[in-house]
Amino acid sequence: MSHGKHVLADLRARLSVIKDARVLTIPPPPVPGLGVLVVSDDAGGSHRARFGGPCAAANDLVAAANKDPHFAGAFTLFNAGSPSVYADIDRVKAQKVGVTPTDVFSTLQVYLGSQYVNDFNLLGRTYE
Repeated sequence: MSHGKHVLADLRARLSVIKDARVLTIPPPPVPGLGVLVVSDDAGGSHRARFGGPCAAANDLVAAANKDPHFAGAFTLFNAGSPSVYADIDRVKAQKVGVTPTDVFSTLQVYLGSQYVNDFNLLGRTYE
């Protein structure tokens, strides 16, 4: 077993005692950037229609990948059924009362759960 596998096995053992959390330990890909697969629909349409009830297409893709011996531990955290919120910020009105867009978004982040959620990739760039 390689050093990296020993580290991951040790980490999994230590984190397995946390009963109220789902903790994933993910080894880095052998070639940076090749461990990520992006599912896209060039035909258009909504993500809810595309992925069906419980993200059928994404789950089918993961199941197929896990049957292939060239892949190891494929999974998705994507869930089209997750609730979402759209906030239409009136930037002009906010500016008039001395509130910056950064203040608005920081406040929303705190009240909606966290200062930092995750990163996402769009058109070759990574965003928070």
